[in-house]
Amino acid sequence: MIEENWDRNKQRINELWPDVSWQPAEKELWHEQLSNVNQTWLTEAIKDVATRYSSSKPKLAWITKAFTEIKRRSESEAAARQAKTQIHEKQQADAEAEAMAQKAHMEMVAVLISLAPDRLQELAKKVQMVLGLKVDVSQPPQTWSRTAVGCMIAAHNKLDVADGE
Repeated sequence: MIEENWDRNKQRINELWPDVSWQPAEKELWHEQLSNVNQTWLTEAIKDVATRYSSSKPKLAWITKAFTEIKRRSESEAAARQAKTQIHEKQQADAEAEAMAQKAHMEMVAVLISLAPDRLQELAKKVQMVLGLKVDVSQPPQTWSRTAVGCMIAAHNKLDVADGE
């Protein structure tokens, strides 16, 4: 892809409007207004003016207005692409976090399944006493909420530490 620059755009203007005679002050004004802007957008603006207006000489105001419209549209499209990328990245991060949470949950469920029923009953009593959360140990641990599983694991770990001291 050819990189646009002010010299190319000046040439493009002179080719699109070959019969125009530019005064030095006009050349200077156009240079001041257009040489330091995004030249790719300026190229689009020049082409837009050439197709939109049928004048023998373009007006600087037409070019700057077209440029402003293109700039606004391009920046809006870029912002939309960035927002879409951020949303996709957030969804991907959320999916990864959910997968990790699910894995941790299943590991905790496996620990709870391995415990004796009387141990589960003891843990359920502690959880209800401390947190007010009733855990139905008559149901298998894989049916419990994540909160219930986490509380039961915390109680199990706490009691293991207390029993080991």
